[in-house]
Amino acid sequence: MQNPPLSNHLPIAPGSPVYIRRHALHDLLKQSLQSPLITVVAGAGYGKTQTIYSFLQEIGAVKIWLQLSEQDNLSWRFWEKFAQAFSDHNPALAALFKELDFPQTERQFERYVSLSGKAMLPDTRYVFVFDDFHLITDESVLKFVEKQLTAFFPKASAILISRTEPGINLISLLAKEMVVQINENDLCFREDEMSEYFSLLTITLPPQTVSDIYLYTGGWAFAISLVGLWLKNGSVQADYILVAMKLNISKLIETEIFSDMSEGLQKFLVKLSLIDHLSMDLLRDLAPDPTLIGEMEKISAFIRYDANTNMYWIHHLFLEYLKQKQNLLSARERRETYEKAAQWLADNQNPLDAITYYEKAENYKGIAKNAYIIARMIPDRVSRFLLDLLDRIPEEAYRENAEFYIIKSKALQSLARFDEASRHTYDTIKRFETLPPSKLNHWVLSECYLNLGYIGIWTALHTNIRQLTYYFEQAHQHHLMSARLVKGPIEHASVSSYVNRVSYPVEKGYFKWSIDIFSEYIHYMSKIKNGLMHGMIDLAYAEMAYFKGDVKNAGKLAYQAIGKARSKEQFQIENRALFFLLRINLHTGNLTIIQEVFRQLDAQLTNKEFLGGYTMYDIITGWFFAHIGQTDKLSGWLKSDFEKSDLNSLLYGLEELVRAKYYLTEKKYAAILDSFENSDAKFGLEAFLLGKLEVLVLKAVCRFRLKNPGEAFAALQEAYTVSQTEDFNMPFIEMGKDMRDLLDAAVKDPLCTLPAPWMEKIRESASTYAKKVSVIAREYQYASGGQPEISPKLTARETEILSDLACGLTRKEIAKTRYLSENTVKSDIKHIYHKLNAANRAEAVRVATALNLV
Repeated sequence: MQNPPLSNHLPIAPGSPVYIRRHALHDLLKQSLQSPLITVVAGAGYGKTQTIYSFLQEIGAVKIWLQLSEQDNLSWRFWEKFAQAFSDHNPALAALFKELDFPQTERQFERYVSLSGKAMLPDTRYVFVFDDFHLITDESVLKFVEKQLTAFFPKASAILISRTEPGINLISLLAKEMVVQINENDLCFREDEMSEYFSLLTITLPPQTVSDIYLYTGGWAFAISLVGLWLKNGSVQADYILVAMKLNISKLIETEIFSDMSEGLQKFLVKLSLIDHLSMDLLRDLAPDPTLIGEMEKISAFIRYDANTNMYWIHHLFLEYLKQKQNLLSARERRETYEKAAQWLADNQNPLDAITYYEKAENYKGIAKNAYIIARMIPDRVSRFLLDLLDRIPEEAYRENAEFYIIKSKALQSLARFDEASRHTYDTIKRFETLPPSKLNHWVLSECYLNLGYIGIWTALHTNIRQLTYYFEQAHQHHLMSARLVKGPIEHASVSSYVNRVSYPVEKGYFKWSIDIFSEYIHYMSKIKNGLMHGMIDLAYAEMAYFKGDVKNAGKLAYQAIGKARSKEQFQIENRALFFLLRINLHTGNLTIIQEVFRQLDAQLTNKEFLGGYTMYDIITGWFFAHIGQTDKLSGWLKSDFEKSDLNSLLYGLEELVRAKYYLTEKKYAAILDSFENSDAKFGLEAFLLGKLEVLVLKAVCRFRLKNPGEAFAALQEAYTVSQTEDFNMPFIEMGKDMRDLLDAAVKDPLCTLPAPWMEKIRESASTYAKKVSVIAREYQYASGGQPEISPKLTARETEILSDLACGLTRKEIAKTRYLSENTVKSDIKHIYHKLNAANRAEAVRVATALNLV
């Protein structure tokens, strides 16, 4: 066997025989040997070779080790080395391989596999190691290794040690879960391992110094070994180790790496230290000479390419060194680098980072263009970022880029600072109304009046929405005079916690009236912004219909909203309509459509322009999983008491509701009540009529489960009063078994004065809903590859009757066939429905089929 030469890898401390056993890494490798292939990819200095070698020595496997070089790109030379690697283990087989030619053809490869298979002992673990695999570029050699990986050798694995991603096709192996990938993060030392290493060297350091060293080195074996060497030799005092470490590593990089580079590569790398997004495509734009990228890749100790992200990564120690060299660049070179990075980011739907680089380049036009297209209701942190940026922009830049006036108003609105936004917008109107008429000035005035309209909509819970018509009419008139043509959707609508921004109390019929008024505003918005809010009216009516329990009409309206929203790229409207379709089909028990809704939600995630898309996906799917009791599938942050999403604070209510649904499933009733106590009274869930209703229903259930029926009935009474605004019954029905149990108790309690017919109607609907949810939960789990639930225990007679039901027999026919009375059959069917959590014959048969009962 060919051992790896020690000159090609670093021991933990140069010149020292001290090694430590890295338990976690060795355990990972031991587990990985169950797979046919392990790739170990990291730059130089991470101890790849030493780690694998010491691990294989420990487990006693037979090592077929090839230490590769560039000369091995000649197939005949590679084959000689491959045959030689077998000499220690099986000299006869090595001799046979040497007599064979390199396996170029299928027949030759089959011959190789046959010889190897016969020579391998059945109870022995074999490991083929291809070290420095990044040096291999020859197609025939790569093809051989690829075929070697898929050849069936019992108890055999291959390890590819490389500084870059292996140049073979791993897609099929990854798809079959036959590959374990180990990277720099796995190879880096943990702080406790580094501390143990220092102890073995008899070096004593204060805990804080150890932590500081670890933070600076990032667990990089090469840097840690240098520190150990300096401390062991006494060349550096512990008190000055950080200063010395930074200085010496910088000197090492200077003398051993940077000084040997061409001037072109030096400048190119320093330019890269100015930016954070090192995409392959961006680097091609930045490189004055394409060959520079190839030169750069040779510095694999400090720079590596990640094929999964198409990004380069520079080691933080090398990056810190490069930043110290930025004085090598002229002001013009820096500005050009920032400009190119900003333009590339803008072209790739990343306006926020583009803005950052445009500011460094002092390109205010680029800032204005990218900030203007950002969605209106953005995360709070983004709004604060924009306001801080606008404070830094000089006055002359405002005069040359009128968009800044509009952007400031949008950012203030997004932070719910509506009074400030109104004052700023009115001041802007006064400023531009005193200027001579021009197309630009009319455009600014149009945007200002639109902003006043938006502010009115967001505060519609507390103001009269009728008066907003004036703002939208003015916006439209100035838009016409601006003669500005909008070719495509330039703004995406935001949807708050509830589409219908109506507070309680209101008179009956107010919902429809408010939607009709809202449609007038959208008429103007859509004309000015080429489709903004398209589909929102259908969505508003769908929401109202759903909460009233008119699921058929709600579904029709939701589909209409989706069609319109997609035609004008109104992603949030589409997303919310999909949410209603999910709720509608959970109510009707239609798993097929639920699965299609999930596919549509998945498709939305590929849209880079849908800001907050992943967060909304977690929230919507979280609502579904909480309802069907599969809380393990909820995203982790939704289950945390401390984490909040990056959504705008005005849109937070839906997230709050889903977290409450999760708590309910987990029976954390007190946590739900506490969360509602801390809710935002002005813009939280209870600010909306529908939100207030859902909160009251949840409070009633929680207090009932906490054995406080008096407060539970009081909350239920208040919820009933709110619901009668438009006969909104769905929030009660969606509580399923919890509402059924609450109403069972309420009907019997003389203190509860709710109408008995209403309670009976809701109780029956909630019970049916619970049964359908139970069926969907079981079917969804089964369809998702989970194990079906344990079959309920049916009596022999119940099983016979269930079989008859599946065959379509009526109760009368079953009674005649089984020699039973119809009342007995009726009673048995009732028991079957109860055991299967089914609402009717169709559901009972469907569940029974899924459980293989019929």
